[in-house]
Formats: sequence, C-alpha cells, structure tokens
Amino acid sequence: MNPTNINQLSDQLLRLRAQKQSFTLVKLPLSDAILFFTEKQLSWQNVQNSFEDGFVIAPFLFGISSNNTLFFSAKNKIEIDFSAFASNFETVNQTSDFYSANIGTGKVQYKALVESAVKHIKLGKALKVVTSRIKQINKPSTFNPLESYLALCGKFPKTMVAWVYAPDQNLEWMGASPESLLSIKNSVATSMSLAGTRSVQSSLSWGEKELTEQAIVTDYLKFIYQKYCSEVTASQTETLTAGIIEHLLTRVSGKINSPSQVLPLLLDLHPTPAVGAMPKTEVDFIKEQEAHDRKLYAGFWGMVGPDSCNLFVNLRCFEITESELIFYAGGGITGSSDPEAEWVETERKIANTQAVVLPNLN
Repeated sequence: MNPTNINQLSDQLLRLRAQKQSFTLVKLPLSDAILFFTEKQLSWQNVQNSFEDGFVIAPFLFGISSNNTLFFSAKNKIEIDFSAFASNFETVNQTSDFYSANIGTGKVQYKALVESAVKHIKLGKALKVVTSRIKQINKPSTFNPLESYLALCGKFPKTMVAWVYAPDQNLEWMGASPESLLSIKNSVATSMSLAGTRSVQSSLSWGEKELTEQAIVTDYLKFIYQKYCSEVTASQTETLTAGIIEHLLTRVSGKINSPSQVLPLLLDLHPTPAVGAMPKTEVDFIKEQEAHDRKLYAGFWGMVGPDSCNLFVNLRCFEITESELIFYAGGGITGSSDPEAEWVETERKIANTQAVVLPNLN
C-alpha cells in the first residue's frame, strides 16, 4: 500500500515494527518524494565489485570489516509524495535546552580529547584529526519518530534525511546530512569538501583555523580524484548554511575513468579528513582515544546502483534506543584549535538537530 497521509504511513510502520521487519525512509535534497524501503531480513554483508540498485548504509569503519554494509533493495521500494505531509512540519521550536544530557561525553572529557589531538598534531603525527562526542538523553514518552523524521525533512530541505529501523541488528538511526560524500551520474563524480563551522549569527570572517581545516579536506579529495578520474576540478569555496550553523564548501569533480572504479574510489575516499584524519592512517588515534563507538556516525548512507551513486556522510544524526536518544557530533582539530571553542561547536551541531526532534515541551 502506498500511504497518502500521515495516519496511513504511521499504521504501516507500526505493522512493520510488530512484524520485526526492517524499513528505511529516505528523502534526497530538494526532492518532493520520500523513498520507502522494506526488507524482511537485513544482515551485514560484504560489498564485492559493485552495488545493486537500492539504499546502502555503512559505518564509520567501512572497508576495515568484511561485512560492512546494510542494503535495502530497490525491488522493495515505493515513493511517497512528501508535499502531502510537508505543511504540518514547516516550523519547529528552536529551544532545545529543556533536554539536559543524561550521560555522554562531558565537557571536561571532551576538552581533554581535543587537547590530546592538538598535542598529537603538534608532534607532527597528523595534520588534522576529527574528534567526536555523544549526548545521551532520556527518550520522552511523547517522542514520535515519524513526526521527528518529517520535521527534519521540513526543516532541512537541502539535506538528505534518512531514518533506518533494523530490528535484526538492534539498530535504529535518524539523521539529516548536508555533506555529499560521493555522487556519480553519467560518469561524472562529485564530492563535497565541507569543513569549518560557525554560527549563522557570526559577523566575523572565516578564521585561519577554519580555512586551513577545510583546505586539508579539499586537497585530499583532489589527490584521491586524480587517481580515478580525469578532468579534475574544484569549485570556488562558498558558505553553506545548515540550520543555525554554517560551513565552508568546495565541490571537487572529475570524469571517472571506468564504472569498475566506483567502488575503489569510494573505498579510497572514506573516511575523508572531514570526519577522520589526515593522514588517513591516523584514524587509529580516533579509535584509541574516543570513549564511544562511532557506529554509523560519520559513516555514509545513500542511493547506489551498478555505475552510479548518491551517498552522504552520516552527520547531524542520532541513535534511537529503547530508552534513549544518543546524539553524535564532532569537529575538525588542527594545531591551532581551542578546546573550549571546539566544545561549543559540538553543542551547536547537536542543538541543530535536537531542537527539531525534541522541541521544548513547555
């Protein structure tokens, strides 16, 4: 059945939950359609040479494990007209302080992590490291994941908004990502160099720290693209607004040499220095120093096919458990990073999503 209103969609999702069937809802940037995938059984699998048509989900450490993706086949897909739901979710309450953290990464702990990363960089072991933290919040009894998902779609129309429920893997996540990891269409590949963060209310110009942080990502993308593509170009750097925060954005593009190069390009790209480290091998520092498992955070998800894809880094996201909502956020660290400023940056990023899915109930 193709649901045409929120009650029908809600009833259908409740039936799938009762039957322990996996599903995902996906809205691509500037699209009027929500793609609705279902799978009776979902398991981690290894990607060999190419993707089938469908929706793929990969964790941060994609490429290290042999069983590293979850896949929803396009054979089990329907399209839902989002405009039928959009009017109810165009405005959201931006007051999110009502929900204080249960547990997670405390301020002292996170600042110590940043200080450790700065020291690591100043010792010459890395140019950049992305540190992350979590914020765990008791799930309100009134929390409605469908309404939260539609609110994210309405608030962030230029992002890919996804919600995946996979009971076989004890997994449920939701996110609204502004960052394209890899898009390939008609043999043209494009990736976003998205780094540097500031408040939309800031009247200051971009600082040297943010410019350096973003340049590292751009240079990395160009280096990787030159291995698999011809006619590699980089756009002019611009400012991208995503809710209450802004980022520096440069698009790197090239003509991919062969369809067989799609998966090798993806494996080489991810994780980029926008979410990992430079050099890439310093991702080991992240695994050793962070107290939490990133799981799907800073992994990727999106549409794939044998010779095309539209993949996004899983950012501005949260994990849904039986009793908690766990928000993830991070920031790029260079030798000039200030731990206090980095803490504030992660607070802004979490608030950007939290304010939509958990508006103030007062």
